Amino acid sequence: MEVMLRRSNFRDYYDIYSILKSGISTNNLVFRALTYSSNKLKSKNLLAMLTNRSRFTRDTHFEQLQLTYTVATQEIEDYIKSYSQEHK
Repeated sequence: MEVMLRRSNFRDYYDIYSILKSGISTNNLVFRALTYSSNKLKSKNLLAMLTNRSRFTRDTHFEQLQLTYTVATQEIEDYIKSYSQEHK
């Protein structure tokens, strides 16, 4: 999550989606990102960033990865929003 402050690649967005699909909670991810950044990030800003799919552009080599999920930015945004609501 912290790397997304410096770049907005779809692969980072996809990675977060995959982590959430594996069962890790949004709260856990946010807590870890805040801790890693020495609390320079705010959870509200981090969650706002995650639910703004227009920030994430698909990089040219993304399709060369061995993907577990076939998913678009809209689907990831919707999943993160619904996942965050369910796990408050």
